[in-house]
Amino acid sequence: MNTTAPAPLFPHAQWRPYTVFDGLAGMQVEDLHQDRQGFLWIATADGGVSRFDGVHFVNLTCAEGLPHPTVMSIAETDDGRLWFGTMGGGLAAYDGHRFDVFTTAHGLPSDVVMRLHPRPDGSLLVGTRNGVAVFVQDRCQEVATGIDGRPFGWVYDCLTDRAGTTWMATNDLGVVSLDGRCLLSPEGKSREEFVWPWHLAEDAAGALWVAPMYVASDVHLYRCNPATGTVERVRVADGSLGRLVKHGVLHVRTDDAGWVWATHRGAMAFDGSCWRTLEIPLDSSSLSDTKLTYQDREGNLWLGFWGGGVAFCDPHSVRRFTRADGLPDDEVTCLAEDRQGRVWIGTMGGMARLEEDRVVPPPTDGWPACMARQMIVDRLGRVWWGGHQAKVHCWDGRALRAIEVGGNEGITRVPFP
Repeated sequence: MNTTAPAPLFPHAQWRPYTVFDGLAGMQVEDLHQDRQGFLWIATADGGVSRFDGVHFVNLTCAEGLPHPTVMSIAETDDGRLWFGTMGGGLAAYDGHRFDVFTTAHGLPSDVVMRLHPRPDGSLLVGTRNGVAVFVQDRCQEVATGIDGRPFGWVYDCLTDRAGTTWMATNDLGVVSLDGRCLLSPEGKSREEFVWPWHLAEDAAGALWVAPMYVASDVHLYRCNPATGTVERVRVADGSLGRLVKHGVLHVRTDDAGWVWATHRGAMAFDGSCWRTLEIPLDSSSLSDTKLTYQDREGNLWLGFWGGGVAFCDPHSVRRFTRADGLPDDEVTCLAEDRQGRVWIGTMGGMARLEEDRVVPPPTDGWPACMARQMIVDRLGRVWWGGHQAKVHCWDGRALRAIEVGGNEGITRVPFP
């Protein structure tokens, strides 16, 4: 795997941060989930849950029946209900009108719920401070607190792989399965190498990626093969950071394109060839607490921050065109749109046109390769532009005319005819 210096990712993306001043319930974001209706749900540790429709936030707090203001995880079940795991209030199911709350009185091993994982069989796996519980139709049908007398401790994440095996990221035993297999253990490792796993993700090849807690001088993940039991330590960034990595990598996920995403003082992604950093135009103090990344169904990217709210990133609406794409020059001087919706581009080296998301050269030969300083499209649809050669050029859709206007200072304004 190539681990060379990360290249910038989406340098021209559109960004929009959201905080409590925009209506978000809290600033410490723990989880993100887009429901089947398209709403984005945001779990916070300091204010409850927010539902976002793209414009407005609707907040659910203890006043609306949420059992605890610290929400760690969100899941959606086949019946359309949203489930919230809370840090002390147990498990809450929301049907859009009211909450049903489940606690240790209903069979949970702890009221501190860290992760919710809907499994393919329709059950809901609930990771808690003292193990996991399996919920089926609002009933706790099974509880697992350890293996062979050894407790799981905190269960930070759960994942069911393509083979049907459910894996857990546990505090005391590392990465283990519900059927008792151990894939990555803290035993025999120093604190600098591995303390516990924070988060799990599976890639298209069936490998399990582990975001670990550790203290070291580099940023790394673990890539595990459940079939063979082999474990590979994958470096994401090296000691050139100039500081200790004190909390490891907080989150890892894979997307539909097969990329692997990780968070540490920002976000980075492995695109199949190298790790690339995501350029985030936010204050660096927020980046130090990047908690997770999430991709919605429209392809937009969301980042959750511990203390900085959330940030929306549209990586696809802005595209950069350069000489490599056909522009005469990389210095663009003027733009105009014609009646057909084509964008005419004036540069220091001549004219070009943007048509169906590609740069095309002028429609005929003989166009001057000189600077276009000003440009307009008149009421008849003709394209006019002037440069520094004391000429005005006019394209009427069939032929190009050059009109001498005199003077050596060039043309700085082109009036309508």
